[in-house]
Amino acid sequence: MHKSSLFFVVVSCAFVACSHDEPKSVAQQQGQRRERISIEAPTTRETAEEDMRNSRAMVMRVLAQDCDAITAPFPGEMSIDLPEGGSDLFASSIALVGFPKGKTPPQVRIAFEIDLAGPQRTAKSSVSLGLQEALGGWSPILEQRGSAAAVKLVMRGKWIGDEIPKDLPPLRMCLALGDVSTLGKATPDRPNVLVLSVDTLRADHLSCYGYARKTSPNIDALVGRGVLFERAYSSAPWTLPSYGSLFTGLLPADHRAGIVTQREDAFGTDETPTLLTTEHLCTDVPTLAELMSKRGYQTGAFVCNPFLAAGAGLARGFQQYTSYQYTAQNGVDLALEWIEGCKGGRWFAFVHMIDPHWPYAPPPPYDTQFAKHAIGELKDWPPELNALRAHVPDDEMKAELVDEYDGEIAFTDAQVGRMLDALEKQGMLENTLIVFHSDHGEEFWEHGSCDHGHSQYDELLRVPFALVLPGKIEAGKRVATRVRTLDLLPTIGAYVGFDAPAGIEGKSLLPVIAGTETKDRDDVAEAILHGPREIKAVLVGKDKLIASGAGTNRVFDLGGDAGEKKDRSGDAAEVVKRLRGMLDAHHAAAKKSACKAAPLELDEAARRRLQGYGYAGSGKSEPIKKP
Repeated sequence: MHKSSLFFVVVSCAFVACSHDEPKSVAQQQGQRRERISIEAPTTRETAEEDMRNSRAMVMRVLAQDCDAITAPFPGEMSIDLPEGGSDLFASSIALVGFPKGKTPPQVRIAFEIDLAGPQRTAKSSVSLGLQEALGGWSPILEQRGSAAAVKLVMRGKWIGDEIPKDLPPLRMCLALGDVSTLGKATPDRPNVLVLSVDTLRADHLSCYGYARKTSPNIDALVGRGVLFERAYSSAPWTLPSYGSLFTGLLPADHRAGIVTQREDAFGTDETPTLLTTEHLCTDVPTLAELMSKRGYQTGAFVCNPFLAAGAGLARGFQQYTSYQYTAQNGVDLALEWIEGCKGGRWFAFVHMIDPHWPYAPPPPYDTQFAKHAIGELKDWPPELNALRAHVPDDEMKAELVDEYDGEIAFTDAQVGRMLDALEKQGMLENTLIVFHSDHGEEFWEHGSCDHGHSQYDELLRVPFALVLPGKIEAGKRVATRVRTLDLLPTIGAYVGFDAPAGIEGKSLLPVIAGTETKDRDDVAEAILHGPREIKAVLVGKDKLIASGAGTNRVFDLGGDAGEKKDRSGDAAEVVKRLRGMLDAHHAAAKKSACKAAPLELDEAARRRLQGYGYAGSGKSEPIKKP
């Protein structure tokens, strides 16, 4: 686990639910309590320009890391029996928590001593740390048990020297230990799962989707080893509700992550709310990570968008959840480090990369791969996003923005290739189900504006989506049938062996991959980020309806008008009535069954980072308006 200068600690108790036929975690087997330990970086006050420079310089910063850990009082001792049949090699990390926020720790040292004893091996190790370092983050330890035999792990924490600080609050030592599965190593029938997800990536800017520029050679090679969905649709035009659907199989109005309460309540009316409250994921909705953890998988996530902070609810089920800055390179490094510690056991990793997102400033040499000028040669880069939203720029500026956006894709593609090369060298690719995906696209004035989150047109909803699993998924297969990214959860369940929760919208894609299902799947998209009123879309066959307000409806024939330029609502009254009825019925059902609104609260640092990414508003219960 990556070591960083972290100070603020949040602790919450966590008990992992487990059915009678599912493997128990180490903590469950020993009757010990696991706690959710979150260590967060101190607030930084960087400007958007400093943020961009750090990104281009490949600065690494871990902002927060949540881990499921076993804890005990410090100084003290904890003892854990690791069961027979688990991983030969496993990762653990240690930390100390409980020191008051904002107070400087005294200059003293502590030690953690670890004994690992079993019938075939006895080992001892120790780690000496300054108190500030121990409080500042997770210190990684890699232990080898020598065989799959049962062993006892004993950890002792103590002060070094005779001088013990006075007037300290009660401290606890934490051992973050991956659940040691009794199900064995990954196999074709129970593969590892890797979700590679690139934020704000348009499908039509990838070579494998027909883009003229060679932006994605590594991604092209990856998806060529499996099935590429040519028409995959997201459930929302921005990050939080889209990932909520990906990881629950539910539509946003049902899982609630990213739903703006007042705007959703007013859908179908001409009411304009004056207060907007963004919600987080419902607490009673099962997540993909929870289902994978119950199947004995070690689960880790690495995310780079402030809207995916642990407080949004998507961290549930991930035994390690890391928020990082700045680039795909750092996300890949963190993920590979974590996967290295999972050898011998199955793992599920979610690697989120945000590079194609605003402000389009790829590091060299990618800033000149398609553009005429390097970022450093451009005056006042990036341009003012509010001005771009308000007024369509000239062709030269449009071209510059697209060029640098494509450069970001090329940089991200190189990092995807680097990760795949590393996994191949470790012999992991043959037994790993790889998902390549984006949460939404980006508009470049196809419908009068830019950015995302403000509309439901295809440049935002149609996303890249591919699955790769050697021996199980035919290589080089392309599927033209329309699918939804919310179909991922039941699809992964079909490959790794769990049943999807009853009542979810998502359905397994196995029949589509096999070719036995060829009819386009109906789709709903909702939960806009910018704008005074909620906008929803529904796709049935070749018809697409975009609806807002009491009577605002636009209908497009995607079969003959892929660019959505000709509104047919004036001569397609029956289509409008039928599709609007479907949207209204979905809205009414979701409103009736929705859990109580739970506001998403972001701290000051996260709100500043969001502004650097072009998001307006603060993340509190107030308007998030598009200028």
